[in-house]
Amino acid sequence: AAAEEAAKRALAAESHGAEEARRLRIELEDATRRAAAAQRERDLSTRAADDRELERARAKRDADEAAEMLAAARKEIETLRGAVAADRMQHVAREMKLRLKEARAEKARRDAEARAARIALAETEMKRISNPL
Repeated sequence: AAAEEAAKRALAAESHGAEEARRLRIELEDATRRAAAAQRERDLSTRAADDRELERARAKRDADEAAEMLAAARKEIETLRGAVAADRMQHVAREMKLRLKEARAEKARRDAEARAARIALAETEMKRISNPL
């Protein structure tokens, strides 16, 4: 009877042990699946962070290129403004030279007319002196 009882207890313990082992195996499989899912989630998160970092780097590079293009355009505009201003100054200088030339010609014309008038007056005076009547 004691041997039977011991055998029953042994069978029950073995059965209990097998059940416990099966339960632990299921828990281990669940934990393994959860760990794999968590690892996949971490990998996705890391990949997404890497993608965002790449996109940030691309955006910064694009912004830097745009800033360089803007600076070059502004420099070219300033160069053109300088060239336009220089051209304008040359035009003004040419115009001033022409006005000075015109003023000199006008003065020479007036001087010539005045000299001609003086000569005519002198001739008239000479005629009057030589011909008093």
